[in-house]
Amino acid sequence: MLDVDDLELESVAFELRFNNAYRLWDTSGLIWSEIASKHPELSVTNVQPNQQLFDTPNLQMSLELGLFRVISRGSDALDRVATISTDLYLALERHLGLTSFSRAGFRVVRSRSFETATEAISYCEGDRSDSQRPIKGLGPRVGFSSGNRYEGESSGLFATLKVEERNITINIPWEAIPYLAPEKKKLTFVVADVDYYTIGTIARETLDVATWQNQANKAIRRYWEAL
Repeated sequence: MLDVDDLELESVAFELRFNNAYRLWDTSGLIWSEIASKHPELSVTNVQPNQQLFDTPNLQMSLELGLFRVISRGSDALDRVATISTDLYLALERHLGLTSFSRAGFRVVRSRSFETATEAISYCEGDRSDSQRPIKGLGPRVGFSSGNRYEGESSGLFATLKVEERNITINIPWEAIPYLAPEKKKLTFVVADVDYYTIGTIARETLDVATWQNQANKAIRRYWEAL
């Protein structure tokens, strides 16, 4: 069984989809003024009639005609996404007159680094180490990927577990060690990526964003506990 707490929380995303809300063209200034008053750390990244994008070093939020999305990274991502997306949802409720939603999605990405692909694959497969035996003419196994999708009447879950190689740059302060360029290193990561989502129409009065996200996160944890 894979213990999800062995992996570090990398990012969290919440997305809410709805029928095109053309009132956005008239009310986007009011919406973002309201959000900026609560979260003055937000910076404008891109503003167009059909999309507005704001961010901080650890968070990005976007609003389009038919959806809004909040993505955060780091150990506090769960709480940060819950707070920001609730504030944005309430602002949209006031200014866009939304009555229903076609999809809510909650995505959690966790990862853990390993020195070698062999160690990463062993972590993913547990005691099934014989699967790493070399295949004649091809050499040893160097990767791993698996995916599962589950769907019921009102919700679904899509999960992937994979081994991937990433280039890591270690910045060395110029004044500390003169003349040395940033150090680059390749590390192998196990990445668990799970998307929990609704199926069917959601009435506005039945959706509490923070509560639903908490339920979605519990469903994701139950998935890993069942493996």
